[in-house]
Amino acid sequence: MKTTFSNWEKYEPYLRGLCKVVYERYGWNIESYEDLYQTACYLLLIALDDFDGRGDQAGYVKQYVRRKLFNMLKDGENAPKHNDHPFSFVKQRHQKVQFVLCEEDILELYQF
Repeated sequence: MKTTFSNWEKYEPYLRGLCKVVYERYGWNIESYEDLYQTACYLLLIALDDFDGRGDQAGYVKQYVRRKLFNMLKDGENAPKHNDHPFSFVKQRHQKVQFVLCEEDILELYQF
């Protein structure tokens, strides 16, 4: 790892506050507060690891965690870098549907 995570504790109050707000608003669709907080902590570690030193670390980390949590809630994304073991704190996941143009398959169905 290129980053030490010794400063993760300075973000804990932010994570707790963010998770509280998210759980109050979307708790009906979240497995548990503990799952939400654990995912936020996981995202924090990824953000700390991905930060390249340019700009404000705190701003980057906060935006990264907030954006990823909401993408998981609203778009059904899995947590990033899950090594083929995807997880989410969301009860009902609505993944984005990708429409693929399959003209040849459809044309074959309707050949006379």
